[in-house]
Amino acid sequence: MALDQFPGDFDSKEVTPGAQGFKGISFSHHGELMQGLFRRADRTPVRALITLPSPQHKTEATFYPDRSAVIRAPQGRTKAARAAEITLRTLRRADTGGRLEIESNIEIGAGLGSSASDVTATILAVAKSANIKLKNSEIAKIALAAESAYDPVVYGNRPLLWAQREAEIVEDFGDQLPALAVLGFSLGSGVDTLAFKMPDYTPHEQEVFELLRSTFRRAIKTGNLDLIGRVATRSAEINQRYLEKPHFEELKDIVSTCGALGLQVSHTGSIVGMLFDPYERFFLPKIQEAKRLLLTVNVGSTWLFQTDMTNEVK
Repeated sequence: MALDQFPGDFDSKEVTPGAQGFKGISFSHHGELMQGLFRRADRTPVRALITLPSPQHKTEATFYPDRSAVIRAPQGRTKAARAAEITLRTLRRADTGGRLEIESNIEIGAGLGSSASDVTATILAVAKSANIKLKNSEIAKIALAAESAYDPVVYGNRPLLWAQREAEIVEDFGDQLPALAVLGFSLGSGVDTLAFKMPDYTPHEQEVFELLRSTFRRAIKTGNLDLIGRVATRSAEINQRYLEKPHFEELKDIVSTCGALGLQVSHTGSIVGMLFDPYERFFLPKIQEAKRLLLTVNVGSTWLFQTDMTNEVK
């Protein structure tokens, strides 16, 4: 599958005309499997990440075009409004304006890619109103211009090492991420991603990230979920130095006790997830044990989903 095609097996970007407006739908992510400082092919350093797709979290944008040349968006959705304006200019329809509606179940500032999902859905809706289908790379560049840093939600569940502040692929690991089950929960308050001071990783940490990158590459090639869990946990451990998560050591103990694959976090947010193999024999007992143990660190509210499904695991 070409990178600039919409992924048919992860229907996060389907755009359909509404009864009165034009709709764009974008699923989001559940933080990252890995985030750090890496090397490009030319050996120059680049900050990059691998997101964990979440079909449970999504935004639906509806665009009602008119000839006002002004975008009217819901309060607090300035990035989405900016994305609509940039999209119209890109499509050479600067004389077009309209009303933008946003419906989303994504908590703002939690590290779930709320703005990336808002912006992506908006770009798709506006492009649909012009009867134009943009490439994924074009959507990413417009989104970056609208919000300064962009998570790769437009690429669905394709595992990418992604430079979020350049909206560029550093490495493409393959067609799709193997199926993972995620027991998610929130620890603490949200974070302003753009205001967050980027970590000053040590030379040793940078070398560890390159080792994790090669391990992740092997994990995707072989479908090894254990390796993915180890990569996510190690990345979370490194980034614990730069954005501390409460009860982190206790959470690692719970992962070990209940037999989870690993621990993943939103590296600039409050979201944490425990990773499981959804198709192994003792999956459900492990989930129940994890929920029970999470109560010991005052985590009572959790959610459960699979990365390869469009609804929550019941």
